[in-house]
Amino acid sequence: MSSVAPSNQRIAELLLLLLLLVGWMVGVVLVRRDSLPLPVDLGRPELNDTFHYAGLYPVEQRGEGTFRWTSGSFLLQLPWGYQLAPAYAAVVRMEAGAPQRRELTFLANERPLVKVIPAETPRIYRLLLPPPPADEVSLRLALAIAPLQLPAVTRPLGVILTGLELRILPFTDWPTLLLVPCTLLLIWALARWRGARPVSALLLCSILAVALFALYATQLRTSPLPYLTMAGFSVAATAVALLLTRDALVRVGLALFSIMISFSGMLWASWLSDDAFISFRYAQNLIAGHGLVYNPGERVEGYTNFLYTMLVALLMRLGGDPVLWSYLSGVGLALALLLITYTLGA
Repeated sequence: MSSVAPSNQRIAELLLLLLLLVGWMVGVVLVRRDSLPLPVDLGRPELNDTFHYAGLYPVEQRGEGTFRWTSGSFLLQLPWGYQLAPAYAAVVRMEAGAPQRRELTFLANERPLVKVIPAETPRIYRLLLPPPPADEVSLRLALAIAPLQLPAVTRPLGVILTGLELRILPFTDWPTLLLVPCTLLLIWALARWRGARPVSALLLCSILAVALFALYATQLRTSPLPYLTMAGFSVAATAVALLLTRDALVRVGLALFSIMISFSGMLWASWLSDDAFISFRYAQNLIAGHGLVYNPGERVEGYTNFLYTMLVALLMRLGGDPVLWSYLSGVGLALALLLITYTLGA
């Protein structure tokens, strides 16, 4: 009887783990089964900071509705949009705003899509956006039209926009569907190898799975890093935490902090400060043979981070992208700081 009980417990543990992994996979499939709208609220005075805009005038009132004029060239950009999904559609509701017949061109990432003649009354245009060019991660939708110059109006006018929406098209995210469960399985195996009780190991994997799935399902904003990269950072840091401590609560705490750091680019707005690009400029001139200068021939020490500038120069010399590696190194160093701080404190 004593040998049967542990065997039953092990079977129950493996079944619960299998249920967790299957639940993750089913959830990922369901999340991306339907198209997901990303609306642009043109009626608000302050536009949604999820997108970047150019050539769009302030909101105006007409009867009970609102609208915005564009200039002759309007651009909507979703930064890192193709990190979020591989395929998009756009829904544009617009009108010409004047009786003159003018040809309008829709463009996706600077490539012409279709030409239309906007009507004087509102019409809805549905566009299937093509796949992005190679190595392009941001989505850009543009409208180009010969501008109007109406009497008593000093600004050039394009068309009237009354509605604008991007839609993520359904897709099967095979890498996320398969790789995340594999990493959760490795975390469970490592936890058990490090002496964690079955309940503790399953609890840690469950918390990781729920947190990672919640971030995947909500996708609060686009991020400069792909989802799998951020998930990989958090799982790797959790694995290190398993090696550093045997305390179950500490492991869970370090795992949650690791997730927060790894997904910081999605939880909060991401940008690079101008200081980073100053360092990029110095590094670029250094590897070009001009010395550590901002402009060739001008000996001015404008950088504030010598070691970082040297590392960027080495990276650029090896052909790396300094912007991408700045984000990667930021997350990696923050996780290292978390784990080192715990180790020193413990």
